[in-house]
Amino acid sequence: MRDLNLLDTSPSDSFDRLTRLASKLLNAPVSTISLTDRDRQWFKSKAGVDITEIPREQAPCNYAIRDNGIFVVPDLQADPRFIDSALAQAGIRFYAGAPLFTRQGYGLGTRWCVPLSRWRISSATVSLPKGSRRKRPMISSAPGGAQKAKATSWQGR
Repeated sequence: MRDLNLLDTSPSDSFDRLTRLASKLLNAPVSTISLTDRDRQWFKSKAGVDITEIPREQAPCNYAIRDNGIFVVPDLQADPRFIDSALAQAGIRFYAGAPLFTRQGYGLGTRWCVPLSRWRISSATVSLPKGSRRKRPMISSAPGGAQKAKATSWQGR
């Protein structure tokens, strides 16, 4: 991560345009691009949230970068892993994050957003970019109701 020289850098118009576009397209008032190093999740670009970083052990992104799928937590305030996190304390409840990887497969962080209404994820509705490392649809449960979803597009509900 440090070799990429992205951590603790100034805001970037390119990243910020992507974040604003995601917010607009997904009707999500909170949208970020976050990078995860050994100790923290740092927000390279953000819309709708004032937090600049959180400890890695409290970050949903810490779980999202461990796999290729979309990591979903229906309620951060009810999940024991995140109940004390800065995100839950800021009133954020729903989390959906997609991991960001280098071409070599190293996890960098996530692209995540919080929509105005709860989303329902199905294997027919999560879009995957061409060449994605994800191969087949899958949803599995984790503690506190979190889910890993690998599928084909988002569907707002």
